[in-house]
Amino acid sequence: MREILAAHQKYAEGMRRRAGADVADAGADEAWVYPRLTLAWAERYYTAERDLADAMLADIEESEGEQ
Repeated sequence: MREILAAHQKYAEGMRRRAGADVADAGADEAWVYPRLTLAWAERYYTAERDLADAMLADIEESEGEQ
């Protein structure tokens, strides 16, 4: 489970960075309004995925300490 979560964290962080870079690359051109919004949503989504995996790993650590 830890390996899967760690891999998911790495994947989500990579995708978050990519979306953030793509938002920056989109510039301020009016034609990119909706794509920029979509990329900003993707950045928030992958941030949440990364953070959820981190929380699950912390939960695992905590539960193992209780035993």
